[in-house]
Amino acid sequence: MTYLRFVCCVTSLAAFFLLAQFIPPFHPPGRQLLELSSQSPWVNGSSRSNAFRECMARAQGRTATDQACGDRRAHIALGVDDAGLQPIPTLLNSLHVNHRDTAVTGCVDVHLVTMDVPSHHPTIIVLEDEAVSRRRWPSLQLHLINFTQLEGAFLTFRSNRVGAAMRRNDVSTGEAPITSATNIRILLPALLPLSVAKVLYLDYDVIVNGSLEPLFVMPLGPDEAIAAKPRHVESTEGSVDKWLETGGLKDKIMWKGGSKTFNPGVLLMSLPALRCSNASSTIGGWNRQWGFDDQTALNFFFNGSFRELPMEYNVFVGSEDLEAINGKLKDDPSWRPVILHYKGGVKPWSGPNSWTNFVKSRTRRHKYAWLRRACWRSASDGPPLETYDDGCQYLKPSMRSSLVKTWWDLWGTYKYVEQ
Repeated sequence: MTYLRFVCCVTSLAAFFLLAQFIPPFHPPGRQLLELSSQSPWVNGSSRSNAFRECMARAQGRTATDQACGDRRAHIALGVDDAGLQPIPTLLNSLHVNHRDTAVTGCVDVHLVTMDVPSHHPTIIVLEDEAVSRRRWPSLQLHLINFTQLEGAFLTFRSNRVGAAMRRNDVSTGEAPITSATNIRILLPALLPLSVAKVLYLDYDVIVNGSLEPLFVMPLGPDEAIAAKPRHVESTEGSVDKWLETGGLKDKIMWKGGSKTFNPGVLLMSLPALRCSNASSTIGGWNRQWGFDDQTALNFFFNGSFRELPMEYNVFVGSEDLEAINGKLKDDPSWRPVILHYKGGVKPWSGPNSWTNFVKSRTRRHKYAWLRRACWRSASDGPPLETYDDGCQYLKPSMRSSLVKTWWDLWGTYKYVEQ
């Protein structure tokens, strides 16, 4: 009898666990998953409403006619804190070199927004002089905006706890930390004058290696508020869900955008469209309530609705982009990246050994190294960490390309040195 009861209990438990695999999770009343994207006009359809069209029409009426440059006037925005200020002169130098003999020479306005940077910082002193004199980069017109002085007039952002920042701010990953300055791009509709209709936002860790004129004239349609680089499907599938899970919000917030996400490091923005859709206040509200970082919040807001930038306008140095890039070069040997993005914790300006450190940061222990006695330091130790690409440590195939080294060295070509 006891044995029979035991069998019945085991059978019942097995049946229960089997059924549990097919029963959807139960959410108590009042605890339904929140679909944040439904608050976005680009998702709920209100961007096609008469009210939105009227707002856009009024915004177009505020765009001032530029007598000096006309339609050639272009706007670029940068946002940095103290940690990101060092490479800014080189970025400006790369912009100047590639636009000094073009139709937009003297008509490119660069809006540099600084956060928590002391006014006596040596680089700030140089940039303030340049904003007046235009002697270093005469093809550009530099405008400095001290966000710290204006901070009380804008919404405040809480620390990021959901999104790429969760991983990037972990020093053990070897990637660049995400700071509050990344949220500046979200506030550009309010920070820049109403006369600015379109702006190209660039992360501080890029250089420009060609003319950006095609981006300056790229149209954004009525249903397109931004243009950005799409992220690889295989690398983004489920990534937003993973961020929600890491932040402890998987049981509260629903993500329905699938795998179509974008990298906001290079972002062409229609400011009237963002103003009329209340993007800054909506995204800022999500940050304050849930702790979203800017990349997660922007992807929630647009939910896959964005124009895709051509590959050359945001090339990740040393990334999995290389296979697609090799295909481009095979079809067109003259193809080259226009914006190089040095994402990651090691940058070309990190020091004299930056390339060696960069390669090592992309090196991983080979999964079969433990099988090779030659890789052992001792019977109890694993393979030596100082070697790589020798069967003990594995170097990603993309890093073996001479292109990556060439692109890494390109930053030094544009490096600005004060005369």
